[in-house]
Amino acid sequence: MTVNFNLLVRDKNGLYNIEMRCSHNGVRMRWNTRIKVTKEMWNPKKQCLKTKEETPAAKHINSRLLIYKTFAEDFVRESAVITNAAFVHYMNDNFRTTSEKREQSKLFDKALDNFIETVETRTNLNGETISKNRINNYKRLADDFKRFERQQGTRYVIENIGADTVSRFLDWLRIDRNLAPNTLQSRMKMLRTIIATITKSNGIKTDYQDAKVKGERVEHIVLTDDEINAMMNFDTSNNPRLDNVRRMFIVGITTGLRFSDFSTVSLQHIGSGILSIHQRKTGDNVQIPIHPKLQEIIDNGNMPTPISNQNFNDYLRELAMLAGVDTPIEVKSVQGGVRKVEFVPKWKLVSSHICRRSFASRLYRLGINPQIIMKLTGHRQLSTFMHYIVVSNEDVFAAVKNIW
Repeated sequence: MTVNFNLLVRDKNGLYNIEMRCSHNGVRMRWNTRIKVTKEMWNPKKQCLKTKEETPAAKHINSRLLIYKTFAEDFVRESAVITNAAFVHYMNDNFRTTSEKREQSKLFDKALDNFIETVETRTNLNGETISKNRINNYKRLADDFKRFERQQGTRYVIENIGADTVSRFLDWLRIDRNLAPNTLQSRMKMLRTIIATITKSNGIKTDYQDAKVKGERVEHIVLTDDEINAMMNFDTSNNPRLDNVRRMFIVGITTGLRFSDFSTVSLQHIGSGILSIHQRKTGDNVQIPIHPKLQEIIDNGNMPTPISNQNFNDYLRELAMLAGVDTPIEVKSVQGGVRKVEFVPKWKLVSSHICRRSFASRLYRLGINPQIIMKLTGHRQLSTFMHYIVVSNEDVFAAVKNIW
């Protein structure tokens, strides 16, 4: 596809309209931008206003031309029928009916692209750069939002990214993309971070925080004491890859740290029977007594080698399967708008986060004061901490029997 900008015949005031001309597979399309300039202002070679003495007005016009070009490219890429009439209708629909507003507003997907481009330079509260895994998740979310826009047949401006738009996007992710509840919750958190950054930088306020994730309530799982022991003590001596993951699992399950922290624990963090580390997410320092199983690894000088979160999750499921963590778990999902219920072996649902959740839930079941557990996990609010606590029916029955 080719896109060019040309000047039309001069009007009575000596000004020229800028026309956009496109060609794709033999189909020629033309659209009048209704931007008027003098011939002296125009650079025919670069097809934009001259920038030698660029004024704010010139910058604004050149920016608009780039936006028009992007829309034209999107039309060709996404339209089933490509004709000049369809092209003119598409451009008019996007720019004529709300011209004043659109000319002064920024497109959310462009602000989203800018966020992605600059995210690598951002840092967390501990002054560390954003992980590659998080950056890739941001990119996937941006790609999904653009697909959503194309199916909706519109491009949203920042002012319109409120609760209604966000809720419709999340519904689209749930139904069209068939995302599981846990994944939807993760996308929601990322989207809120992005929107908060974009709206704040543009001086705009919306009600995006009122959006809710619809669908099934997420039921979290934790490992039982028997399952934890089975995985910690499974013989991996003939498999270095799984042995490394088993040792990483021991670090995670006995400290309650997030993966970003427990995957990087080294002997430098350990002294006098205490593991002391600054959490990457919050920057807070936590101190955790060393568990006997972790002490064995330390005494052998065999701390695990860091691997990616994705590889850890894959290998951890393999370890859980071999260790017999196969209790059937009911999983609810929505596929194509249809509610589905199935039972899967527990090992398929295991991931790095189960270490932190199992750690907190186990101490809670043992009657440890929540404030003490929060001191170990680094939680600041009880309401957030309680989301990590999973109480099974067996726990309920046992507690009631003890009372009776």
